[in-house]
Amino acid sequence: MRSVRLLTALAALAATRAAAGPSFVVERRTDDGTRETRVHHGDLTAVDSWAQESLLLRQVSDGRRLLQAVLRDGRLSQCEMLRDAESLERFFDDFSADFECARGANGTTGCLGVRIFRDVEDLDERQQELLQWRRLARACRRLQRGEDGGGGGGRRRRRDLFLYPGTNWCGSGARRASSTSWARIRAPTAAAASTTTARSPSRRSRGSSTCSTTGCTRSATASATRGQ
Repeated sequence: MRSVRLLTALAALAATRAAAGPSFVVERRTDDGTRETRVHHGDLTAVDSWAQESLLLRQVSDGRRLLQAVLRDGRLSQCEMLRDAESLERFFDDFSADFECARGANGTTGCLGVRIFRDVEDLDERQQELLQWRRLARACRRLQRGEDGGGGGGRRRRRDLFLYPGTNWCGSGARRASSTSWARIRAPTAAAASTTTARSPSRRSRGSSTCSTTGCTRSATASATRGQ
């Protein structure tokens, strides 16, 4: 119980710090070839990841919930709404380098790809779409009602959401840490190099998934837990 309260507090702290920071957008390609668009504005923090041209993973958080959705050819095919503290903490932790860059010197010094903006109108149409929280949440509810119409089958299918071999999507509530490290985001300095070493991806790999460049596999512990 104590650990749950601690995780909840950490997630709330991360979300509060995020909301207090400037609005920013990031466009980049990670070392494994995945394209990413990251946007933070007000209470919303979002990321789009393209493992393939027609396959998109969208993650959006309002600080209290994390909405994950898979879009195939622009159409919603899978989704889930997460409220657990660990998923939220892991999501915001993956954004921590971007938040720090955005806060420092208006995000223009020592950072690569981080652009500060004031109004949503400063974003292009695709970037604005990431911030349409209510629209995506409604679409997710409609999709889930359709999946659950036949009883428990939908719940069984959602246990295996977001397991896509050959991508960095590592199961429900998990995404492999972006291969874009501090050293890639910030100007190459000794401090950045030491921070990269300290921020080992293994910290975010805790949970139910084990990831590699060739895909993701569920851990034995997670499989046993699901069977209970």
